[in-house]
Amino acid sequence: MRFIFAFIALSLSLSACSRHNATTQEKLTGTWVSDWGGGVRSTVVIAADGSDQCQIVGFTNRGIFRMEGTMIATNGVLVDTITADSETNAGVPRSVEWHFRFSSDGSKLFLIGNNGATQSTLIKIKR
Repeated sequence: MRFIFAFIALSLSLSACSRHNATTQEKLTGTWVSDWGGGVRSTVVIAADGSDQCQIVGFTNRGIFRMEGTMIATNGVLVDTITADSETNAGVPRSVEWHFRFSSDGSKLFLIGNNGATQSTLIKIKR
């Protein structure tokens, strides 16, 4: 009997996590921008399936950097997997994990790298 109760409790918690991940992924969908200062700006477009395209502009004499991949939210962690990069010497695929949270109105996405030192704020400009 205890086994059945434990199985039901585990099933309910896993389905709740799945719904939470889907809601979070839906919040991620859209166009996000981040100003890094000095005229450098990134634009990230995230599709409903998690696929994304990123463009970084504003580096002096460096042109435009482009990256593609996926951003998937799972259990409170945003996994950014880069599968294509315009920097020819950048290794792909590569992944970065971020701790994240949304602002109360969902218009900002705050990212904190696993090392705690790398932080970024993205502002949603289009759903």
